[in-house]
Amino acid sequence: MSKPAEKAKLWYEYRPIFINERRIREGTEFWAAHREALDQASIKTGVAPEYLAAILGVETYYGRLTGTYRVLDALVTLSFDYPAREKFFARSWNSFCC
Repeated sequence: MSKPAEKAKLWYEYRPIFINERRIREGTEFWAAHREALDQASIKTGVAPEYLAAILGVETYYGRLTGTYRVLDALVTLSFDYPAREKFFARSWNSFCC
């Protein structure tokens, strides 16, 4: 967490990765397929559904890349064993479970 795996890029370096015809098409399809869940998450978080879909596109390529760590395990570990961000992850844990 303190040292990201990738080097920081400027926007013009990221843009062709995330804004292209395939991502736009797949993002639109994802939004249509998950409209209800995105709307519910939007109401709960106050974040517009199109932003939620975009974030999911960047972070998981619309659900295809989910990583190898279970979210629950990661949140608990970060809540109790990462003092620098303990309060943040404890809040995330409470939102997730309660």
